[in-house]
Amino acid sequence: MTAIHGDPDMFVSSKTPSPSIWDYEKRSTNSGIFPDIIEFELYNSTSTTYTVLVKGWVDSKYSIVYFTHTNNGTIGI
Repeated sequence: MTAIHGDPDMFVSSKTPSPSIWDYEKRSTNSGIFPDIIEFELYNSTSTTYTVLVKGWVDSKYSIVYFTHTNNGTIGI
């Protein structure tokens, strides 16, 4: 996630259907102009659903891009 303006934070979970600022697996840690990168590694899984909560602490605008990597090195966007 890249903040365009404001102070957005991202909370991600594959175990919690509705992540919150208190209940999540991973969260963003960067602030300012640095993009937040959250990585999950799957083991022996063909499909996993991730739920993302973006919390803007003030009026915020952001962009999110996600990537998937496969064992043969290809990347999907």
